[in-house]
Amino acid sequence: MHIHAPLKLAYSGKKCWRCRVRRVTKDASIHYGVCKGCYKALCEEQNAEDAKLWKINDRHRKKEWRKKWVKQIKTEERQPIDLFGNAKPSQIKYPRKTPEAEIQALIFGLLFHKGHDAHLEVCEAACRFDVVVFDDDKKAVIIVETKRSRELVDWEQLSRYRKTGVPVISISDLGEAVYFCKWFSKWFRER
Repeated sequence: MHIHAPLKLAYSGKKCWRCRVRRVTKDASIHYGVCKGCYKALCEEQNAEDAKLWKINDRHRKKEWRKKWVKQIKTEERQPIDLFGNAKPSQIKYPRKTPEAEIQALIFGLLFHKGHDAHLEVCEAACRFDVVVFDDDKKAVIIVETKRSRELVDWEQLSRYRKTGVPVISISDLGEAVYFCKWFSKWFRER
């Protein structure tokens, strides 16, 4: 950490420049011409200053994001037009089935909210796992493969994933995903 204080070289064997009472510390990890008490105080002051600057920068960054989003929305508010310049309704159709990405996002969000180390689209060798949950030692605990419907479950893919030695679960709808996350939290604590 960098603090605003003179280096120890100029003050070796002398009194602390800040409090002018105690001698400069001999602790090799402290490179400044101060005593240990003043060093701790300087670090706390610097941390408070850094936190204040971070808050200011964070507010500024969020303000910039909001401006950008509003500008993009205003730009995109125009009606779509056909080749002849006539306005036409949106061409985006409502999805008939729940996409895999929504199921994956729900599983990730619920597990993350419960404090689990979940990751999306984890690649290992020739496999790309939809969701993988890791334990505190960074070892995979379970692989979750999502499909849009039960009919699309690829049993060969699941058996290939099981060769990793990690349990594999297949989930095909949002209700099953919610129940899985509740069940997994209980199973994870008990194992």
